[in-house]
Amino acid sequence: MPIFKVTVEGQNFSFLVDGEPQLAGFHKTLYLEADNDNSAADQAIDQIKNELLAKKMLTDDSSEQPMLDIDDIEEVSAADYSPEKEEEYLWYLVDSVEDDIEEEEVV
Repeated sequence: MPIFKVTVEGQNFSFLVDGEPQLAGFHKTLYLEADNDNSAADQAIDQIKNELLAKKMLTDDSSEQPMLDIDDIEEVSAADYSPEKEEEYLWYLVDSVEDDIEEEEVV
């Protein structure tokens, strides 16, 4: 069965930073065995949802609706995969990303 490298992007997750609510997003890369890229994408979204639900980071009471999207997906060879290659959640604050983008555009 083919192995797919799937990068999932999450957006609109609310955190308290210094007592103030902030929106955050994340990227996470998974390696999944699947019949095709659509099946791998579905598996990745389901796995992330289950992990976030277990950590109580995905709820229905958020004013901003958290979103999960596939950022990138590609088939890889078995030689290119090892469990050590899977990444943890890479979180970022939305304001800090927008500030970085604005700074880059000004330069």
